[in-house]
Amino acid sequence: MKRKHAHHRNHPPEPRAYHDSTFGCDAVKIMPSEYYVTSREMVIVTVLGSCISACIRDPVSGIGGMNHFMLPGKDGDDITSASARYGGYAMEILINQIQKLGGRRSNLEAKLFGGAVALPGLATRSVGEMNAEFALRYPMPRTFRCLRTICWASTHARSIFFRRADASWCGC
Repeated sequence: MKRKHAHHRNHPPEPRAYHDSTFGCDAVKIMPSEYYVTSREMVIVTVLGSCISACIRDPVSGIGGMNHFMLPGKDGDDITSASARYGGYAMEILINQIQKLGGRRSNLEAKLFGGAVALPGLATRSVGEMNAEFALRYPMPRTFRCLRTICWASTHARSIFFRRADASWCGC
């Protein structure tokens, strides 16, 4: 059976693709409001501050991906919430794209990262705190296994490297 080698993101597919010598494989870097889904053995990379990234994969089909959203969300009737910069839309588009490429919702595993307090002292609740609350409350399907949740109260940005094949990650 021929293995599916597909990927998608909401911008042209390869401008930030490169070979990562640390991991010894191809990699792609996603920016805020983007997502990337693949069945290839590769690393998906992003840098997070107050934003959140969900790394979701189907270990049976080998399809997985990452999103990077900036804000928790807006009212579902608001047309601006139909953007990957908002958590609800970013989560749904990532899950739907994994399913579109052959992943099964019942097999999905997730890891959540982010929520730093990027500008401490400017508000009672920071965007990072609101993002982390949203991610932790997001209604994952009952069959999802949330393998790890890393939401930190740091004031520093961190790089996240996600290998979809084995769901390993490295944050630095």
